[in-house]
Amino acid sequence: MNGDPPADALVVLGHRVEPDGRPGFELATRLARGLELLRAARAPLLGCSGGRDPDEPVSAAEAMLRVAAASGVDARRLVAASRPLTTLEEAITCSLELSRPRGWRRLILVTSDYHVPRAVAAFTLAHGPDVAIVAEPVSGPFGDPLLLARREADGLARLRTLAAGLAPGDAAGLLDRLHRT
Repeated sequence: MNGDPPADALVVLGHRVEPDGRPGFELATRLARGLELLRAARAPLLGCSGGRDPDEPVSAAEAMLRVAAASGVDARRLVAASRPLTTLEEAITCSLELSRPRGWRRLILVTSDYHVPRAVAAFTLAHGPDVAIVAEPVSGPFGDPLLLARREADGLARLRTLAAGLAPGDAAGLLDRLHRT
């Protein structure tokens, strides 16, 4: 990946937030990698994505923004999508509200290793063939590998069913179908 051209943005996908508003372990691991890539000039912007579950004090995006700012990242290098609660919602929101308005053509997704296939599929569906989606997986002890693999396979199957018949890049169509399910 080091020989790849710089991306327009890094997008760190959300996960759990601690009761005190700090990123949970998995989210913190993802964010740490995103910050490393930002400092290594892999992209000029860091996108923080992820909504707020009812039991969380802030959204995943807000928790990441706070940590990034506290670590010295200039606010002009940070963008956020703080409403999405699922990977598909993150992909659609990123496409409609961040990528398309800014003309992004290459994104680096920072997510957990077990989550890469579903995340890349969702972002590819939402962005279409004109935007290159590159994964930057992070590893860690994130849970039972078999359970995670089963959950991700189920999620990928649901994604494919939801997207059946839609053209790649039809984020609005994906959003419409998502709201009807």
